[in-house]
Amino acid sequence: MTRAFAPIASATPAADSIILDAARSWRSARDNGRPVQPALFQTLDAHEWGVLAPAFDSLMTLYETCSGHEFSVDRDGEETISDDEHRLLGLLEGTSSSEETMLMEEAANHDLAPAMRVALHSTRAMILDRS
Repeated sequence: MTRAFAPIASATPAADSIILDAARSWRSARDNGRPVQPALFQTLDAHEWGVLAPAFDSLMTLYETCSGHEFSVDRDGEETISDDEHRLLGLLEGTSSSEETMLMEEAANHDLAPAMRVALHSTRAMILDRS
């Protein structure tokens, strides 16, 4: 059974900002050896999205595994976004399947590509539910 998900762009204009906050919080917690999900929960709960902490943790972890590199974030402030952040936003927007297909085809661990697809679609659905 195939199910289509509406793009995040139809949810709220603030969604991109919340997603970037979550990605940067996740990266910071990982880099500093702190528990990731509590850090994510704190960041997301400020936007009433706290319930998404496990979904974002799974998505980010699978993103790194599938891409074969650490997820990079813009460390100079919020003026720009990294290539990974841009790609994540595109993946979650879901308006085009080309980014998703490319990530799955380029996956460093092809066995996890289906799990990545499920994590992506689940996170997308949860974001729409919160909006």
